Amino acid sequence: MEENLSVDDIQITAMKKNGKGKYQKTSSANKTDLIKVSFKLLSNEKVGSGKKEAHLVLQNPEGKVEEAKGIFTLKNTEKQSKYTDHAIINYNNHDVDVTMFIQRKGENFEKGVYPIKVFLEGELMAVTKLDLQNSY
Repeated sequence: MEENLSVDDIQITAMKKNGKGKYQKTSSANKTDLIKVSFKLLSNEKVGSGKKEAHLVLQNPEGKVEEAKGIFTLKNTEKQSKYTDHAIINYNNHDVDVTMFIQRKGENFEKGVYPIKVFLEGELMAVTKLDLQNSY
């Protein structure tokens, strides 16, 4: 067993706000208000418990990072990358269900495939894609 964290069951959902202020699932790029990212942080006895940083990186269909809010340095390299959203997870050596959100401010999402990367403690854990369509 490695001394690293790992994730499983990643689910990406585009959400829109309805007239009552509640969020519901959508696949329309024009109506997307936020993106919900859910995953399970798996337990590993060799990893110490405590606070762990999680970051989400949302790229647009052209591959550029969208709405960077900070700079994060990856472990074992000097390369710095900009990240869009982050959270602190209280890890206690048990499986942890994590839900994070990427909220769009300003411009609308465009039709296309958005790569989303999940980082824990500076290490790339998973890459997944969200496919948004235009409403007709």
